[in-house]
Amino acid sequence: MRIAFDSSPLVRPYPPGVVRACRGLMEALNELADVQLVPLAPSPGENERWWRHFLLPEQIQRAQVIGLHSPISAFPTRGPGRRVSTVHELPWRNNCKENAGVQHRFWARFGVGRADGVVCPTEFVRQQLIEESGNGLHVHACPWGVDQKIAHAPEEPPKGPRRLIEEETPFCLVIGGTRPKKNLRRCFEALASLHERARDKGLHLVVTGAETESLLEDLRVARGLGIGQLVHWVGHVSESELGALTEAAGFTCVMSHSEGFGFPVLESYVRGTPVLVSRASAQAEIAGEHAILASSHDSESIAAGMQAAMSFNLTRQPQLREHAARYSWQRCAQQVRELWGTWS
Repeated sequence: MRIAFDSSPLVRPYPPGVVRACRGLMEALNELADVQLVPLAPSPGENERWWRHFLLPEQIQRAQVIGLHSPISAFPTRGPGRRVSTVHELPWRNNCKENAGVQHRFWARFGVGRADGVVCPTEFVRQQLIEESGNGLHVHACPWGVDQKIAHAPEEPPKGPRRLIEEETPFCLVIGGTRPKKNLRRCFEALASLHERARDKGLHLVVTGAETESLLEDLRVARGLGIGQLVHWVGHVSESELGALTEAAGFTCVMSHSEGFGFPVLESYVRGTPVLVSRASAQAEIAGEHAILASSHDSESIAAGMQAAMSFNLTRQPQLREHAARYSWQRCAQQVRELWGTWS
């Protein structure tokens, strides 16, 4: 089974989650004996949109494949073969402005009718897409995976919070919390509430991610709330450093306004770290029965969730790891292969 694969997220700027999803699926599909992937991507300096809609169809024809698998929602509508696209999330349906532009809305609304198949990383996104497009005939939930090997990878904490770890100071972790949709400010408000009411004065909060205007504003808010000394922004961290932080954290906080999957949920579970997630969300679906739930719009609800997370029973860690083991890239690749198999 020979399939073209749009690998542009690996050579052009895309959100980290999109890049990871693209790489993870490609690697797992390449492991299947009866699948031959043909990666196609724009050349350096080539306009990506022009390439996708005017040059890619010709490349697909020359590749002699049965069709194109796109790890994003956009795909060329002309040219030979089948088309399968990927809708990661629909932020506007979750009252989130980030990545909610006209182009994304167009492909979510009309791409379903033009593609032969559409895959989503969660049932949560699948249901939203069906409601958005009014067409569920070709929409499939194919959950992404997590690499179980990260639990045994060598880890080294970043210099900033190393003292927290060495002194066994309790902290929660917000991964990539420097984007507005990550809802960092509500987490700060919740931490301030805990501190003010002496429900948990010892809890700190560690944030990873690039410096952004949103982050700087949120840090000013934290100082205004009187918790500046409890907040530690560590910037970009390596995979090894992130692993050390995740394992040492009391819990990971994933209170995003909108997610399509939520890699930090499973990566925390692999390390036996509980997760606080938004109710009725994609990340709550992935976290399953072990999730600690809160309302992402209510700082008091988040504060209560933080307090519950700090009381997590460590004897339940094996259950978290077992849950994460259900999500593998091999399973995802097999589901994608079965979808393509209907046309081969």
